[in-house]
Amino acid sequence: MTADCFKIAVVVDKSASRGPINQLLKSLRACPQQFDISVVAVHPDQQPKNPGALLPRAIFKTLPTITSVKQRINLLALRLMFSFELSIVAKRRQYKWLTNDDNLNLTTAFNPGEVFDAVIWLSRCDPHMAAPQVNGDRLQLSFGPSPELFAPSHKRQDSVDFSISLTSQDNRHSRKVISGSIMSANRWLLTHANLTLKAHAFLIKLICERSKNGAWAQRQPPSGHADTPEYAYVPRLRDVGNYALQTLFAHPLRKFWEKSVRRRAPIWSISVMKGDGLASDMSKAERVTNPQRRFLADPFVIQVQGQHYCFAEDFFADEKKGKISVLHLSESGVSEPEVVLDEDVHLSFPFVFNHGDDVFMIPETSGAKQIRLYKAHNFPHDWRLHKVIIDHVDAADTVVFEKNGRWYLLTNICSASRADHQSELHLFSATDLVTDTWVPANNNPIMFDSKKARNAGFFKRGDKFFRVNQVQARAQYGYAFEINEITDISPDSYSETCVKRVEPQTQNGMKRTHHYHYNGDYTVFDHSYVDKR
Repeated sequence: MTADCFKIAVVVDKSASRGPINQLLKSLRACPQQFDISVVAVHPDQQPKNPGALLPRAIFKTLPTITSVKQRINLLALRLMFSFELSIVAKRRQYKWLTNDDNLNLTTAFNPGEVFDAVIWLSRCDPHMAAPQVNGDRLQLSFGPSPELFAPSHKRQDSVDFSISLTSQDNRHSRKVISGSIMSANRWLLTHANLTLKAHAFLIKLICERSKNGAWAQRQPPSGHADTPEYAYVPRLRDVGNYALQTLFAHPLRKFWEKSVRRRAPIWSISVMKGDGLASDMSKAERVTNPQRRFLADPFVIQVQGQHYCFAEDFFADEKKGKISVLHLSESGVSEPEVVLDEDVHLSFPFVFNHGDDVFMIPETSGAKQIRLYKAHNFPHDWRLHKVIIDHVDAADTVVFEKNGRWYLLTNICSASRADHQSELHLFSATDLVTDTWVPANNNPIMFDSKKARNAGFFKRGDKFFRVNQVQARAQYGYAFEINEITDISPDSYSETCVKRVEPQTQNGMKRTHHYHYNGDYTVFDHSYVDKR
């Protein structure tokens, strides 16, 4: 390493679970920037005493005080549950890192006076009291109370939170620089693993910005997230038991009953209605029949030369891939869907719009790691790639629009590159639609909330712009949607106000609804019903 190489200290406990630490180190070493990384272990005498072998090290950042045999029994039950889930989740290819027990290659020759450019503090110890003293600006993760994420898991909460705080080298200034939430999974440990990967991605993002710019980015965490206090508690045996019953028995049996016995599965489809769905009874919309072994979703409607056309994702079950189809809307009804765009990757969310005398479309092409702009050459059938707007990006559900002479792009990017497009909303701006330079907002992601970030449509009414967002439930993608008026937008700022929330019409058998669009004449939206296969 060169003398001016960016120096990072990762401070750990010798007894810490190595899987997450090794995964973080692997990601740091894969960065384009060159880092000089030292893994420093806190002296064993400084580490809090672990009460026996009862505590799963990976999810207890703060240790509880154990005063009774009852509490020990509760922790034993928790450890058994944790170990069982670890054995299941770690079998999946993308989570094998959980059990990576490779040697951490701890730094032994350590100069106490050395100052690091960044210190990632993963130890349970108090940084002010720990030995050896590690100097440098300190980054710390918080997943809330320990055992981390067990409370939201057994309470079946829809999302889980994390935050990253930055403490300056002089220990006088500490501030939260990132906070966000992701959708909860069905399993406690799966949720914890997903949040760990997302948090690691933002740790690395902060460090890369610091390495490139020479100073920490003055970003403000997205609003709407409460502080995540850190303390330890012993879960009640009843809570551990209820969680085990739900996870090990109730959920698998319910899934088996619906899919294998009743042979029923939720299927997406779309509905169409004349007029404004915001001011009408959407239950009166006409449901479009899906073609056999296909389903329609993500509809957008556009008027061209006095005719109305609906573009939608058309998923082919046999090919396990989405294509873009068009349906002609008229007073006499809705035509059969006709495929107009098919690529090597899955296509969905066909955001279609007029610009000048041309018609453009931006479908989701996250499988190609691109945001693509297509142009109609013989509307509505002939679509050709016009430009790759942004390349090498894991993005989904992109919308663009022009306001006050500037173009804005809102998209859902997964900073961890793991196809989690539910959590982050990113803003870009440009002077022209087909420019080579779309400039990201300084504060990206401008929204970091799995119940608000995912785009679910976009439309204009008068001189007002409206963004539609999906509302994710626990392990349930696209449960509902909200319609928001954009109240402020600039290259580096964004705000919106929710004007309506639409829940699935469960009384009619609807399970989910996650997309809405209106073009001044027609309203289109999608929904999931349970149909017999």
